[in-house]
Amino acid sequence: MAHVLEFALRGLDVKTEKGLRTIAAFRMPTSYDTLAAVLVGEGNACANEPELDAVLSELEDRGLVGWDKRANRYDLHPLVRGVVWGCLADETRRGVYTNLQTHFEAVPVIKDYRKVNTLEDLTPAIELYNTLIGLGRYDDAVVVFRDQLTAATLVQRRGDGAGQTVMSIRELACSRRLGRLLRRLTISTHSST
Repeated sequence: MAHVLEFALRGLDVKTEKGLRTIAAFRMPTSYDTLAAVLVGEGNACANEPELDAVLSELEDRGLVGWDKRANRYDLHPLVRGVVWGCLADETRRGVYTNLQTHFEAVPVIKDYRKVNTLEDLTPAIELYNTLIGLGRYDDAVVVFRDQLTAATLVQRRGDGAGQTVMSIRELACSRRLGRLLRRLTISTHSST
């Protein structure tokens, strides 16, 4: 399997490598619109959407990216994600996360948890949380978790797996410091009700 992946990664041009690195940073499958927002434009990997389309087609043709045509979302197999992300220098990871943070902080949030109807509604907050963890900004990640994710994921009124999502989010809390902050948040949330 390793030789197949090595062959698929060989010879990628700079734009395609940047696209692959960016997709590898996402916690969940990502929409074409999100990829266009973070990869297209001056100073980004692609100058325009036709270039992005070519990058995504190249990655799909090589078997590195999966495309859900119906939802127009892109994702990596966990093994591909792990290899691609694991081979990046810390500075490169930080650059990718910084770019994603800038994007997701600008996305409007749903302030009333009762208006969250699907897991997709929470995707920007989940990706921002993941990005802040990746940047080591644990205090900011806890604020996103508290303000944008806790109520929406703990209220089990839907059957779309939102309760399972909160467990996945908490699994990201592998650092002791973040774990302590989440426990403190849980205690303060329960004591204020």
